[in-house]
Amino acid sequence: PGIAFQAVNKAYESIVTTIFETLEIFAKETQVIGALDLKGSADEKEHVHIHILTIENMHHFHSEVRLLKVQALEQFVKQSKAIYENSLNAYIRIVIRKPLGKLLEFFEGIDDLLKTEAPEEISYHLQFSKNALREVVKKYHGKE
Repeated sequence: PGIAFQAVNKAYESIVTTIFETLEIFAKETQVIGALDLKGSADEKEHVHIHILTIENMHHFHSEVRLLKVQALEQFVKQSKAIYENSLNAYIRIVIRKPLGKLLEFFEGIDDLLKTEAPEEISYHLQFSKNALREVVKKYHGKE
């Protein structure tokens, strides 16, 4: 490749790196603003807003830049897709945990025990008995 081609590729890399860094800064700056808008803990609100902004921006970047089919940008297209997927998964975990938190904690506790104990031993732990599960399910009202 010629010198001009290398200079253009380097410029693309510099521009896209700056875009990614700026989007990350913007997402983190919305923590304060976003914390005023949602119900729940401030930490939870911050994470929700960061993920929403990241999801939106990475989706837009990926869908627009991918269409250009510029070889020098392919690594950034892949990176944007990975960032998008990670943020989307994190967002889903936060949103699902809010209404289903106690149920998730119950089953995550069982999963943790299964790493060290046989499945038939789980019911001997009072916090993971059938009655404990009934209590957790009874508290879940399903409205959220």
